[in-house]
Amino acid sequence: MVVVSKFSTVASKFIATILIVTGILGVSHAHAESLDACISQVAQRVKTYPTSPDQKPAQVNFSINGKLFRVVAGSDSVELLRGEDETRLSSVSAWQYDTSIRSLVLGKDDWLWIDGSEIDYMSKLDRSGSTPKLGLPVALPKLCRTPYPLLLDFLFGCDRAQGVYSTTLDRAFIKGHQVTLLGQPDLISYEIIAGEAKRLPAKLNDNRFIADLPKLNGVLLRGAAGEALFYDGAVFTNLLAGLDSEGLAVRSDPTHWRLESKFTERTFLTNLGSSGDDMPFLLELKAGPRLIPISIPYEIANKPFPRVKLFKLPNDSRPWVVSDHSILAEVAGDLRTVARVPAPSSIKTGFAWQESDGTISFTVNNGSAGADIQYMLAPTSLTRPCKTPLNTDKPILLVKP
Repeated sequence: MVVVSKFSTVASKFIATILIVTGILGVSHAHAESLDACISQVAQRVKTYPTSPDQKPAQVNFSINGKLFRVVAGSDSVELLRGEDETRLSSVSAWQYDTSIRSLVLGKDDWLWIDGSEIDYMSKLDRSGSTPKLGLPVALPKLCRTPYPLLLDFLFGCDRAQGVYSTTLDRAFIKGHQVTLLGQPDLISYEIIAGEAKRLPAKLNDNRFIADLPKLNGVLLRGAAGEALFYDGAVFTNLLAGLDSEGLAVRSDPTHWRLESKFTERTFLTNLGSSGDDMPFLLELKAGPRLIPISIPYEIANKPFPRVKLFKLPNDSRPWVVSDHSILAEVAGDLRTVARVPAPSSIKTGFAWQESDGTISFTVNNGSAGADIQYMLAPTSLTRPCKTPLNTDKPILLVKP
């Protein structure tokens, strides 16, 4: 069964011409704002990493009429237990070759996603009787990661493609090659809804799942040609089509883009820090879907392949940017300079990183003094007393010219 979907673009919904912010020191902005953040000179910091929690067996909990139940994964089976006394109510096989089940997700439609290390399944949770029970798991269509011939598959089996589950759309996605007689490429893509596999349009056979976007009620895919495709379960929207016709200084359908995963409250697509497109861009994706451009200062927008990094501070939904010669924060749709490092000094963007506590460490090479200076960017709540508060109307100099 083929899903009939239509493609649309957001060109008609795109916000008017993007504005380039040229204000640096001495230029007053209409929306000056205190940012509740500080920059402090600190001793040399060593990058820290968050510790990984101990791995526990995959499980999900649910309740019926106030009674708790648990679904727990074993190495190649799934058990349904009564929560109070751990009584096993049912057990179903979700066979794996050599490894185990990685995770479980119970969808709003009561279909259980079983994420196997080798084979993925879906099982229907039946709540109709006096006690719930799990239905026989249905394996996702057998697809191979690479083209594979029939004889080798019969003798050894292929390296199976893995699916991915969207909790937003309550369905799984999988793409891979069907086994053919001589191993010719035969790429195909499916979405699996309520245990039923449905082919996606042929032009999406080589798509890649990027992220679930629950706040926008859809998912983000990357098309074969690098398109940014938003899918709401019915319509595929090519988000970046026609940007050049809307006044944004990039070529139409830019392929060098990424989803900024640091942000949970907001969704951003950008090419900042990458290469390949005419000009850098930072776009906020909102419901519709529609794109809102974030204005980029001339000092970055007019520089081929600027060295920049994007960050997020704790309890702050705005993007922060560390570039060669400035620290910038987004305010009301503009990236505004809050700190500068004039030449010959520069910020070593390759040595800018996020600490495990959310603060941002970066190093300034003091060109005149020939020494490196370490700085920390943090919310004022983590740097009391705050000696150097940041304000969009008064960018500070971190070193003298």
